[in-house]
Amino acid sequence: MLRPFDFKRLGIRVTSMVLSPWIPANLAVKTPTKPTATSQYDLTSGIATAKVLFNLTTFLTKRDKWAGTFDQLLTLDEPRTDCPMHFPEPPPVSSPWTCPGCHNGPDELRRLAEDDGPEGQHCPAKQQTCEGQGAVTVKQKRNIVSIAPQLNVPVPDLDDMTFDDAEEWLEAHKGKWMGEPALPKLTKEQFEYWTQAGRD
Repeated sequence: MLRPFDFKRLGIRVTSMVLSPWIPANLAVKTPTKPTATSQYDLTSGIATAKVLFNLTTFLTKRDKWAGTFDQLLTLDEPRTDCPMHFPEPPPVSSPWTCPGCHNGPDELRRLAEDDGPEGQHCPAKQQTCEGQGAVTVKQKRNIVSIAPQLNVPVPDLDDMTFDDAEEWLEAHKGKWMGEPALPKLTKEQFEYWTQAGRD
């Protein structure tokens, strides 16, 4: 039996930048001071901040009601005037950034590999053989192989697909997958079992 996800965990850490002339220079904050003693900044903090700043009547969910808000960072009485008007010139690229297997590919990819200017990498470094920008990506393959069995549809022939074919397939099937009925609620015994298993 699959363990349903209850969305009560914070997940991965995300570094964020809040830019405003109303924030002190060089301020780094880890933990919010409100709205509750246990609040943390999370991906709903922006929503929670909008609710506070625009004096909206309700929160969307319990999660954004609990999330730390960014308005507590706006502590200056007057806006700062030391912000630069333009970014400095970036340093030059140290070396061309080409995919490692381009020399094995068709003429166009070989030309990109030999070009003097930097070129974006579009295939995994450990693949070592470039299939070009029109090929199905590893991520697309992984998503298709994951979604197909859940919808009881056959996995298409990935070797016969292009990047655009894979995008069309995913677009057509992701909606069906998201519309699948939710898992049945756990009984008390099942909940206790999975709760204990999560601690072990």
